[in-house]
Amino acid sequence: MMEFMVPGKLFIAGEYAVTHPGVPGVVFAVDRFMQVTIAPADDYRVTSDLLGEVTLEAPTAWPTKRANTPWQLVSAAFDVTYAYMQTKAQPTPGFHLTLSSHMTEAGKKIGLGSSGATVVGVIKAVASFWQLTLTPLEIYRLAVLAMLHTPKFNHGSFGDIAAASFGGLLLYAKPTTQGFINHTDLNELLTMPWPNLLIEPLDWPATWSIQIGWTQAPADTQSQLVKQPTAALMQAFDADNTMIVSHLVHAIKTQDFTNFAKAVLADHLLISDYLRQTNRPYLTPVLQQLIADANALNLPAKVSGAGNGDNGLAFSDGLAMIAELHQQWQSHAIMPLPLNIYYY
Repeated sequence: MMEFMVPGKLFIAGEYAVTHPGVPGVVFAVDRFMQVTIAPADDYRVTSDLLGEVTLEAPTAWPTKRANTPWQLVSAAFDVTYAYMQTKAQPTPGFHLTLSSHMTEAGKKIGLGSSGATVVGVIKAVASFWQLTLTPLEIYRLAVLAMLHTPKFNHGSFGDIAAASFGGLLLYAKPTTQGFINHTDLNELLTMPWPNLLIEPLDWPATWSIQIGWTQAPADTQSQLVKQPTAALMQAFDADNTMIVSHLVHAIKTQDFTNFAKAVLADHLLISDYLRQTNRPYLTPVLQQLIADANALNLPAKVSGAGNGDNGLAFSDGLAMIAELHQQWQSHAIMPLPLNIYYY
């Protein structure tokens, strides 16, 4: 049996804008995992602690249109890996793959990108079982191609896939994938340039701390991405985001916490105003309280991800105020999550 632990993710900056090709965000892998095991079997069987069990059928062609079912991500990840193996003329023996999510609390998802981790986990496990060596970039590309063929998940940034594939802290921009949906040559897709794709590892300053608070209210990221703004509003938002993320990344690289805090606040205000103008919910009362608790201790804070639930982040240079912050959060029914940046 082979085992793989695939990390979840959280965004520090760039939410919403990072769903637009070439527009940057900052994302990091976290040490909560999708656990994947794989062992020999007579068919292609998958067992999930959340979904039950399914037997997959080998695709006769790729891309394969998959119905919007609970298994669509697993099926799409299997399809693209199987199709790539066919181009190598390598055997594809049967397996029993198991998925065990460590990205829940009390049965609720906690907004750590379990969808991306699932796709990456299936591709890594199946490819390794079939003795196919893939680089992190090849895993990322195969996973994005799988996502593009799933109706519910093809509008996002794929930042969860980048974090799950590479680990660590990343400056990230989504590629332009126009035309990929009808492209059938996987070898070409995995070797040709992907316009606007940016994956740059960053070093998090050793004395800085990220604190994660979970509101205990799951959010639906995909539904938040459906409503599109006017072109003018989106262009202005993307330009402002690019400038703020540039300042934030420079502050990380120079270990300038004061300017990092300013960039966190600017990013929070930018996204809040953008979503207000597009009539999308963002700051729930609990998220407002999470940020207020941190700000009361002079700690910069913001929502992580799509908002309207899930998580917020607070940052510090040192650990002096962390215990008090956690006490304040807990008094307001906000659960501190003991997460760290995860490196492979």
